[in-house]
Amino acid sequence: MPDIKDTVGEGGKNAVHDVALVQAMLRVVKNAKGAAYLGGVYDGAYGPQTKAAIIALQTDHKLAAAPGKAPAPGQDKHAIASPGGPTVNKLTASLPATHAKMRIIENTKTVYLEGEAADATASQGKVAAHPELEVSFRANVARLVELMYATHKIVLSVAPSGARRTFQQQADLSPGVTKAGPGESNHNFGRAVDIGPNNLKWLQGDGAIVKDDWWMNKLSKVSSAKATAFWLARDAVADGASLNLFRIGAWDRPHLQSFSDANVSMSRSLAALLTAVGKTKWVSAPASPNHYKSDFGLGGTTYDVGTAKQIWAGNATVTKAMLADAQSAKFKKVVKEADIKDADIATLKQQLKADFEAADAKWTKWNPVA
Repeated sequence: MPDIKDTVGEGGKNAVHDVALVQAMLRVVKNAKGAAYLGGVYDGAYGPQTKAAIIALQTDHKLAAAPGKAPAPGQDKHAIASPGGPTVNKLTASLPATHAKMRIIENTKTVYLEGEAADATASQGKVAAHPELEVSFRANVARLVELMYATHKIVLSVAPSGARRTFQQQADLSPGVTKAGPGESNHNFGRAVDIGPNNLKWLQGDGAIVKDDWWMNKLSKVSSAKATAFWLARDAVADGASLNLFRIGAWDRPHLQSFSDANVSMSRSLAALLTAVGKTKWVSAPASPNHYKSDFGLGGTTYDVGTAKQIWAGNATVTKAMLADAQSAKFKKVVKEADIKDADIATLKQQLKADFEAADAKWTKWNPVA
């Protein structure tokens, strides 16, 4: 049930999280006339309105000593709410069922409602048994789900398309979502998840309940700082769950992965996988976006054949001049550009795409390359 960590009121410690929680309860609990004890919004800042609301509640229910008097057993000091004391207990007992599980994270200002233990257990089990997440990574993520609920009673779950993505699913994402092409995201290899507090219910300033999504978009629209506070709390728990749950920046808060980007090149890692499982030799040409080079399976010079998206779409940037040059070197005779047919180029484009398809099918063979 809701409780504060330290005193709130006149002369109290008035930590922002404790003040916000007391204010939120005072905003929801009503007096005999049906009016909320706190008429304004809860904001975590103690002031005259909050003081008056605490006094009104204490007066109505005889919860505190008279001003300047020592409290009797079972009483709070005048204008003070204490942890586990009669003022907080009365507020808790008077909450409507919809708000009975109010909580707040230390040093934050947003009150939310506890998630259900059964939902947390189900989410943890789903992650732990996920067939397309790398084994040690999924164990760490499952541990995060467990600890997040134990610590903050918040249920984390993996978003749709937030676990392993096929190369096609990666290609289908818009540039606004990701700049990574097919095979360039750690999602393609079961080494990343987008995991957030979907369906988390938090309270607006007036006490109304808002149900949010995995990205906390609704809270972000109210206050990006308040939404960030929840992500930072999740990240702190993630660090306790494992040292191998890495973030990639404020631009993608739900994302967690099994390694640091500082130590891994996704383009070189993809090139190594393509070479290992495909029929041609591949080399990455890091850029924005990355380009890839292939030797066309002829064992000589590698040629720039475009981006991952181009190759996957069957639109590798191969030319007749490239293929003529490669064949000349391979067969040690002059092959002219005019000797290369349109069908030869079409076949080569499909061959290059086939290597990408082999990498997609054999994604478990991927290894991080610096």
